[in-house]
Amino acid sequence: MKKFFCLAVGIVVMLAACKDKPAAQGSGSSDTDSLTVGDTLTVEQQDTTLLPVFLYYHNPKNMQVVFWTTLEKTEDSGAAWELQERTRRNAARYTKLFMGYEKAQDVTFVGEQITDPDGEPIPIFGLHHDYVPSAGLNYAFAEADNPAGKNFDFGSMRVLTTSDFLVTHTPMKLTDYDYPYKEKFAASVLKLLEQKYGRTVQRSCVAAKMGSRYTYGIVQFKLKDKQPLALEVLVDGDKVYDMPVKGYYDEEYGSTWNVDDGGEYIPGNILAAFDGPKGPVLCFLHGAPESTTVGLMTIDADTLSIFEYAQYYNYIDEERPIWKKDLAKMRKLYIDDDPENKEYDLTKVRQIDIDEDGIDEVWLRDKDDENGAFFTYCDGRVELIGVETGRLKPTFYQSRDGKGYLSISGSAGGPSYYTQVFELQNSRRVRTFNCLQVYGDIDECGFDGKTISADAGERYLKSLPQTKEPYLYWRDLEAQP
Repeated sequence: MKKFFCLAVGIVVMLAACKDKPAAQGSGSSDTDSLTVGDTLTVEQQDTTLLPVFLYYHNPKNMQVVFWTTLEKTEDSGAAWELQERTRRNAARYTKLFMGYEKAQDVTFVGEQITDPDGEPIPIFGLHHDYVPSAGLNYAFAEADNPAGKNFDFGSMRVLTTSDFLVTHTPMKLTDYDYPYKEKFAASVLKLLEQKYGRTVQRSCVAAKMGSRYTYGIVQFKLKDKQPLALEVLVDGDKVYDMPVKGYYDEEYGSTWNVDDGGEYIPGNILAAFDGPKGPVLCFLHGAPESTTVGLMTIDADTLSIFEYAQYYNYIDEERPIWKKDLAKMRKLYIDDDPENKEYDLTKVRQIDIDEDGIDEVWLRDKDDENGAFFTYCDGRVELIGVETGRLKPTFYQSRDGKGYLSISGSAGGPSYYTQVFELQNSRRVRTFNCLQVYGDIDECGFDGKTISADAGERYLKSLPQTKEPYLYWRDLEAQP
């Protein structure tokens, strides 16, 4: 992935591609807010217009500028750290959130989050699911019931600006396209680029149009001398601006720019576009299976410049953490259910979505796989579902009509057999069926302590959905993420 770690004075006065050339550390005071690019990074004393930043949005209660580099300055800290520090210092000035529309939504800065609910430092540089906290700057809608707010389990990147930035930069109407990118660049554009690079175009894609002037997309050339080459392209009327992006070639797999790209260079997404005094400012996202890159595109000295802010790692397969305070609640509920349970140390965990509502329940067990317990775990609320022992073991069922079913059953001594069926909905236990059978016949049964007939109990057991066998992957509680 290409990298351009540069910073700008004001709003992209001197944005320049700085590929493979890290900026030197600033030499000025740490409370200054103006940055410029040259052979070295210079920190000036006067304040200037703050650049747009990128906000990772899950829902109205989880919207955050996620940190992309270390919080403490080190010998290796460069422009990326300077930009992040500048954003932290001025977090309260960022009040305009662009969510794919021309009109901004008003937001307010809530505070900085750098520790998890257990008080431990949160690792930096990744994009997580909603249930895993990230380190960053938290924001909220100025109006709590803003209808622009929606919920996403896995977030989406948005653009955040200051009011001062919008005084000199007008938001442009954005038309964004997606795969399979049916529109191509005009033949005249392709001919110009073929002449410029001495190559033949293999494919081109128009990915976005901004206002009435600008068109963004990519051009990919046919392979030449085993060197893949693609272009980021911005067209303004009869003017064509581009920036080359070299790929990698493998004798077996062919050309590639990102993991699993299938030999095709994929365009970025334009999240917001502004028309400023020095030309367009395009806020882009370049997605790949393992990473998300964000930054700015501008026109500088008749060339397309890319100012890369950050490249985040995408956490795809991650389980929800169980915080120490909630784990303590679970263990207390387990012992409260039967004081003899204090003899068993529940040391490993498996999370499983019994009611398939998108929120996992928690299954704790001891190291011998004999004793354990199931819990609902949602929004910090912990409730005991049921307990397994050496005799009583779980059976899982397919969910039905929004309900999940868990049975814990086994020998009750002699010819007796005991069954409990727990019904779950929206991560809550809503009903419990209890049944005692002797020599295979129901002796007594009922729902939530209310007795029903043996025939009714038999019909209920026969009406349960099909069973299922979940994949069991246990984690040591001490090693959980």
